[in-house]
Amino acid sequence: MQFFEEKKPVKKNGIVLGVVSSSSTAPQKSVEQGVQEFENLGFDLKISPTLYEIDRFSAGTDESRLEELYQMYEDKSVHYIFQAQGGYGATRLLNKIDWNRLKKNPKIMIGLSDTTALQNAIFAKTGIPGYTGFILKKRFSNYEIPQSLLDLLNHKDVSYDLMGDAQVSVQGTLVGGCLTLVDALIGTPYMPKLDGAILILEDIHEKPYVIDRLLTHLENAGVFNKVSAVVFGVFLDCISSTVTDGTIEEVLDEWKVRIKKPVFTNFNYGHHYGSDVWPIGKIGTIKNNILTVKAK
Repeated sequence: MQFFEEKKPVKKNGIVLGVVSSSSTAPQKSVEQGVQEFENLGFDLKISPTLYEIDRFSAGTDESRLEELYQMYEDKSVHYIFQAQGGYGATRLLNKIDWNRLKKNPKIMIGLSDTTALQNAIFAKTGIPGYTGFILKKRFSNYEIPQSLLDLLNHKDVSYDLMGDAQVSVQGTLVGGCLTLVDALIGTPYMPKLDGAILILEDIHEKPYVIDRLLTHLENAGVFNKVSAVVFGVFLDCISSTVTDGTIEEVLDEWKVRIKKPVFTNFNYGHHYGSDVWPIGKIGTIKNNILTVKAK
């Protein structure tokens, strides 16, 4: 006789995550795998009915994705907005958003990559923070939900290890994300105020010379004159086509000296497996090479 262990029901934690895609279309199977992982931890997930729409390179038209956002923000049962996918398309929404509709229903958005544009813009226009470092869909062979994300969702303090001058202590509002998207926000009304901010940057699949060009634009735009510190995360697969072009490490090493402000490196944040999640718009303190963010 074969016996089967009866599965115990998952204890709900009372947190509802509203799932949208403001950028590219997310593969349904990958999203469903992510949904299952969060449900196993007691979360409830509310999927937008238009999540899998396709309009060229985006998850539906601008109008459809915008309405999807409004519906989730205005749904009283939803606690957080969860982006299922990165890709491209978020910047197309910025000059169409009715910021008052978001401000009346303040909710934190979770995302990564292209979501950088939305999260920083939302903070700039409404003061609502965002959590960057994770998207819902399954991207790797294993599915790991970072402890830093769970801590943030449960209103706990978070801290992250960095490398830099341990004698330097700085404090400021955390802003940034994917360098490509941060660069796209410079000169627009959607970039948060940078005076005294701690700017955190990462990127993926860009040649080292492209990263250098983007950092040069930030320099020429006066960004590094305003911030209190810069933190480099993981620049994943940023590999030169030729040996003579040098490496991403050489690019970042030069900018560590060129930026005349404290620069910290080795932040476990980016497009890689196991990335930490941090809160855009919250006050962070770097002391003894540890970045700390208080829940309150």
